[in-house]
Amino acid sequence: MLNHLLSSFLQVKGVEHATILNGSGQLVAGVGKEGVVPDLHDIIHHLASQLQLAHALTSQDLHEIWYEADHGQLIEILSFDRIIVVRGESKNLQLWRNHIRTHRRGLETIEGIA
Repeated sequence: MLNHLLSSFLQVKGVEHATILNGSGQLVAGVGKEGVVPDLHDIIHHLASQLQLAHALTSQDLHEIWYEADHGQLIEILSFDRIIVVRGESKNLQLWRNHIRTHRRGLETIEGIA
């Protein structure tokens, strides 16, 4: 069911891959366009770096990370044990964010199998 929900992200303009990780950085579920495989080590490295930076600068929790370059990446911490990562063309990050918000409840609660 989670893969089905994640597949809806591939219909959003610019999305090439959507991945759900647990709080330990392990893959819960993921979908992508043919030939597009995200580097999970790279995603986890970026997430850990940003969490450390946020903790050093403020005492507030970090909930969302946006990257814009040739390709974009949106990381949203849905809960303490659920993180979604969406990658693709960077021009559409707001559309991705809206799609996450629309499906947030299902993304937080539906179990998946990697």
